[in-house]
Amino acid sequence: MAACLNAANEELVAGFLAGHTRFIDIPCHLETVMARHRNYEVHTLEELLEADQWARLAARELISSSPRRVWA
Repeated sequence: MAACLNAANEELVAGFLAGHTRFIDIPCHLETVMARHRNYEVHTLEELLEADQWARLAARELISSSPRRVWA
């Protein structure tokens, strides 16, 4: 679960810094990713990387569907 949270957070922060999502959306998007995450015990590096990749893709999907940051 920690790998999933970390991966999603990295993607969401990168999306914010690139201007693709709002800062205030990060916690909500993290909650959404974690709610969708199927928590299971990881036994191999491949399983860990699979969870990491899934979380990154889920976060990117949320970024692409969220309102863009508007600079005044």
